[in-house]
Amino acid sequence: MVASRFRKIGVVGLGYIGTPTAVMFANSGLQVLGIDVVKEKVEAINAGKCVIAEPGLPEALAKAVKDGKLHASADASGLKECDAVIICVETPLEEKTKNPNYSALKSASETVGRNLKKGALVLVESTLAPGTAKNIVIPAIEKESKLKAGEGFGFAHCPERIIPGKMMKEIIENDRVIGGYGKKDAQEAAELYYNFVKGKIYLTNETTAEVVKVIENTFRDVNIAFANEIARVCASLGVNVNEAIELANKHPRVNIHQPGAGVGGHCIPKDPYLLMHSVEGKCETKLVKTAREINEGMPHFTVQLVQDAFRGAGANLKGARIAILGVAYKADTDDCRDAPALKIINELKGFGAEVIAYDSYVHEGDKKKFGVEFAGSVSSAVKGSDAIVIVTDHSEIRKVALIEIAKQGMRTKIIIDGRNCVNRKEAEANGFVFRAIGR
Repeated sequence: MVASRFRKIGVVGLGYIGTPTAVMFANSGLQVLGIDVVKEKVEAINAGKCVIAEPGLPEALAKAVKDGKLHASADASGLKECDAVIICVETPLEEKTKNPNYSALKSASETVGRNLKKGALVLVESTLAPGTAKNIVIPAIEKESKLKAGEGFGFAHCPERIIPGKMMKEIIENDRVIGGYGKKDAQEAAELYYNFVKGKIYLTNETTAEVVKVIENTFRDVNIAFANEIARVCASLGVNVNEAIELANKHPRVNIHQPGAGVGGHCIPKDPYLLMHSVEGKCETKLVKTAREINEGMPHFTVQLVQDAFRGAGANLKGARIAILGVAYKADTDDCRDAPALKIINELKGFGAEVIAYDSYVHEGDKKKFGVEFAGSVSSAVKGSDAIVIVTDHSEIRKVALIEIAKQGMRTKIIIDGRNCVNRKEAEANGFVFRAIGR
């Protein structure tokens, strides 16, 4: 059911969050204008084409465009007709300082301000360091619009809670937290989102909503770091970490995560830094910082396993051909943002290895950032290689008879399993030098 207050909305930023958000509102009956500075993205959407590999999204986008409910543009002037505008731009970190880079957010906020309809509701789904809405976003909108928040326009922060691979399910079913500049703003934002959200919506203020989002992902980061630390402990004790975690999780109050070759994506590696940045000079965040250091060290730890395996095989890493299986940061998605595979590849190349990669999910444009040749299949990647390094546990990689393929065409029989995909006993029984994280 369409809320009477909102008939037309704008979505600024048509990426991994903005696109499904725009599509869901459009298919709920609202008229949606999507704004993006990338011309190719705008043209693709208006042609009913989806450039994001996400189950169910291409079909939903095509329907929204066909029904005339979704239109994309690089011209933001159409926002002047919108009853609500949702900002969904990326909020990355500076590579060296790890401080938030809000250039896109500031630009989007200013654009919205210049094209804001009086009385409209502005929402931000982008993840923000606590205090950013109050100190950066709202002032930018007020300056450009000459309107005051709470009087001339409403404001709310509604941080996204979806993950690649399950976006279309979670965007509907997950509970949401909405923080309003005022109580009325939060209530109106909830009214808007209830057009398609079936989960519960909890209301608070904008700063609390900012805190909620960053501590959600910081919690996950800390727990993954614990699993990665335990993996190293188990390896030093000669214990299989997967068996240890499985048995520990039999306890009704224990739920340990799985270790792996690294933590990637746009959220978990970033949000702890947003939390730390927001309290810099006010309080210490030792646990959060240590967890980040552990997880950021896992790609290097994976390369150390490669080095150890080559020593065990009596082979030389320099000049060796390494097959990297999976470069996306998460299984069964095309998302390469902050992917651990990039760090692993670059370090291996630094040791003089030749690297070839395989990932059937990743787009050709994204493959270029890895700076290596990509094979067309698992078997062609493995053929002639000296080692296999499993970085992403795509279903295809889990299901393929990897050892049988590897037996046929490898020069040196080495497997490094970064995602618990290969049976150690089977690998070693077939003459492979096998290394894995924590086992």
